[in-house]
Amino acid sequence: MLLGMFTTLQDKLLRFIQETIKWEENLSRRNRVITIVGLLFIVGLSFWIFRQKTFFLGDGYLLIRNFSEFKASQTPPGISTTSPLAFLVIWRLYTTFASFGFNLQSELPFQIMSISFGVGSVLALRGLVRHISERLVDQTLVYLFLIASATTQLFFGYVETYTPVLFSLILFSWFALGYLDGKLNLLFPMAAFGLLLTSHLGMVCMLPGAVFLLIHALRSRQYLQILSSLIIAAAIMVTMLLTYGISLNSLDTIL
Repeated sequence: MLLGMFTTLQDKLLRFIQETIKWEENLSRRNRVITIVGLLFIVGLSFWIFRQKTFFLGDGYLLIRNFSEFKASQTPPGISTTSPLAFLVIWRLYTTFASFGFNLQSELPFQIMSISFGVGSVLALRGLVRHISERLVDQTLVYLFLIASATTQLFFGYVETYTPVLFSLILFSWFALGYLDGKLNLLFPMAAFGLLLTSHLGMVCMLPGAVFLLIHALRSRQYLQILSSLIIAAAIMVTMLLTYGISLNSLDTIL
């Protein structure tokens, strides 16, 4: 990131970006999809090869120590009441591998989840930057800036529950901007908002953003979109919470 401060490197970077954009534009749709899938595979492989080996940051060791609860549970264990999506995914990963006779090490379900949502975030960011600027060069620069941020470290097998939160937040931002640009139905950002709330209940702080979208839809007289989007957002959140084992009556104490 700091290298971009040097003028000579800036010129070389811009020329490289422009040449890459021209090369991509000349690709057929099929070859473009193959290229993106190949790059995502390389990204995911890099996350795995250079994955976290020590777990001192956050609650890594605490989560690994409590992993025995997963092994003993026939239903999703309530280790965390604030991150139901993450622990539901981790529990599903463990039980799926166990059904095939694989006894995963305690950190592996967390790492697989972090890497998977990391790859998803890398792809979702590509969609997000398209609504930030119309110029492809500017989109690429914003994309590189975001990818180079410190949050990318979470994608390298970080033993925590934040990668689903980050992915859901990027998805919500992407779909919200897409809706405001008139390219998406309100259903998409509100569905992402329901997913965002289940990724971490603290993401209720993003409620003003969802309300803003609803007000925009109300002023545009998009009544059917408002109704359907509220139903799908509530359905996603309630289904996730009930599947995880959190009753609606307990939300007051959790929040």
